[in-house]
Amino acid sequence: MPLFEPQAAYDSIAYPDHAQRDAHVRQLEAVAVLMGMNPPAVTDCRVLEIGCATGANLLPQAYDLPESRFVGIDLSPAQIQTANSLAQKLELGNIDFRAADLCDIDASWGLFDYIIAHGVYSWTPPAVRDALMKVCKQNLAPQGVAYVSYNVLPGWHTRQAVRHALVYHVQAIDDARKQVEQARSLIEFLSEHGSESAQWKQQLQGERDFMRGLADGGVFHEHLERDNTPVYFHEFVEHAGRHGLGYIADADLSVNNPQQIPAKAMATLGNLPRERVEQYVDFLMGRSFRRTLLCHAEATRDERIDTDRLRGLFVAAAGAVTTTDFGIDRSAPVEIAIAPHAIRVADPLIKAVFAQLASIYPAAITLEELHEKAVGRLPVAMRGGQQGTSAVESVGPVILSAALHGMLMLSRHAPQCCVQIAHRPIASAVARIQAQDVSDVTNRRHCLTRLDATARFVIGLLDGRHDVHMIVDKVERAVRKGTLSIQASDGRPAGTGAILTVFERMLEGFAQSALLVG
Repeated sequence: MPLFEPQAAYDSIAYPDHAQRDAHVRQLEAVAVLMGMNPPAVTDCRVLEIGCATGANLLPQAYDLPESRFVGIDLSPAQIQTANSLAQKLELGNIDFRAADLCDIDASWGLFDYIIAHGVYSWTPPAVRDALMKVCKQNLAPQGVAYVSYNVLPGWHTRQAVRHALVYHVQAIDDARKQVEQARSLIEFLSEHGSESAQWKQQLQGERDFMRGLADGGVFHEHLERDNTPVYFHEFVEHAGRHGLGYIADADLSVNNPQQIPAKAMATLGNLPRERVEQYVDFLMGRSFRRTLLCHAEATRDERIDTDRLRGLFVAAAGAVTTTDFGIDRSAPVEIAIAPHAIRVADPLIKAVFAQLASIYPAAITLEELHEKAVGRLPVAMRGGQQGTSAVESVGPVILSAALHGMLMLSRHAPQCCVQIAHRPIASAVARIQAQDVSDVTNRRHCLTRLDATARFVIGLLDGRHDVHMIVDKVERAVRKGTLSIQASDGRPAGTGAILTVFERMLEGFAQSALLVG
């Protein structure tokens, strides 16, 4: 096995650090509400992230929620230094990054309403996993929510076999980057020359494709890290239970979707306790990763989501709605597409719901207002049937089903997305600072958006001090100096008119990507 200690490993080759949508406190709050809890409001809460790296997951949350307080810890002083530098650039006074070992967290740290540990549990030895559970019990507020992600069996069985081969291959190499280089070479070799057995060949090629999509840090920490222990879901829940913690749900709502497996299979499992059902679903799905939410074992929560809990929640499309003709005035079904998902809808009211969500994307709207606006989109002759019917009764079941299928986002406190382009547009300060160094920036919905070189240049100018003409002038100067290259639709270098057109489309794209704040 590689002999790198955890801190040395992270300092040598950093884990790719970026925002995790399901590890935003807004998502933790929403799932807890749906499961019958009353978690602290994220607009005024205290948050701890364990293993925060350079703060890419925590900094956007502190920026979005200025009245809340955030603490991030990591073993790597180098990454904590980067995180604190970014916090200073963002002028955030509500976040504190510390180089610390989670084993040193005690009661003096106080209580946190939300605790986040992404990429920690499976990648640490047993004593540290115990310490993580201890912190989740000791430092979690009474109605608080803890998020813990981990590699899970049975899906990780095949990946574990590949990991063992890679570790064997690189065990004599004492340089992390050379280990990654050799690991990539070996998986290419195995996938090309491995057994002609269709099943094993397919698994090797799948792992090869997965590794091709990872940065070097991802390959190292997922496959070559000293500790990587996948567990069965029931083992994780039992471990949490020994520390006085109870299972809420998965942060990814689609994992909690009973419709993900055939109805006949669910009927067979239906009489079993919920946690046993979820273990069998993992067997059926071959699941390899979970994002489990925990609370104090004595905290009140339900096993199933009640549509009544949608009252007052905000709803947003999870992605751009690509359908253009919703056919609200026609009875024929229409396919509603929100990549990569699609459903066929015949009910005019439900068509109108998705048409309304498409018209305000990426912003969110309360369920009640969504219902009201959707009814207003119906032909007058169709509206009578909606009188006296609540939003939950009319559209609640479809909204919940679409959310469980990953088509909609639900929240108790919605992200603030600006869809109107101001004369002096302002982009998220997080995205502006990230764009100085990387192509993937975090938007207001805590998702990643990829920007090309021109977009990265432009977004840095969206600070509220430049109007449209000033920005276009700066872009033209950069083009003339050769630091930017913009082509017109005919492939030739863009002139002034073409640059203005490109810029206007770019601004629309920023709005659609939830990057604007004003």
